[in-house]
Amino acid sequence: MNHSPRFGNFIILCVFMTLLTFNTGCSPANEPAVNSSPIPEVSVSPKEETPTLTPNVTQVILAEVSRQTQIPSDRLSISDAIAKTWPDGCLGLAKPDELCSQALVPGWQVTVSDGSQTWVYRSDRTGQNIRRSEQ
Repeated sequence: MNHSPRFGNFIILCVFMTLLTFNTGCSPANEPAVNSSPIPEVSVSPKEETPTLTPNVTQVILAEVSRQTQIPSDRLSISDAIAKTWPDGCLGLAKPDELCSQALVPGWQVTVSDGSQTWVYRSDRTGQNIRRSEQ
């Protein structure tokens, strides 16, 4: 089948008009145009969950206080736990001449009590790194 160049142009024009019709809508001229202004996007951020002290961190800290004080861990309790971000791998408690990683470390400030005394510890999130704070 041999078509003239005019036939090819006609096909291209038909495709173009079809696409144009779909992009601009097919409503008759006497009907009001639908408001085509864009709908503003609403940004919904996920609710930040407040971290909770894990049983592992609790157990590690209570065991450390018990070891240092010779008070049985079942006589100790966590009186306060605050999520903190420490400035370095030493949890902000570097000893003289100690090298610490310079990354921020999410963790905890935990207060332990036996009812008459309190001890404050710092920990990373997992309880692998804990240090007693002299507060």
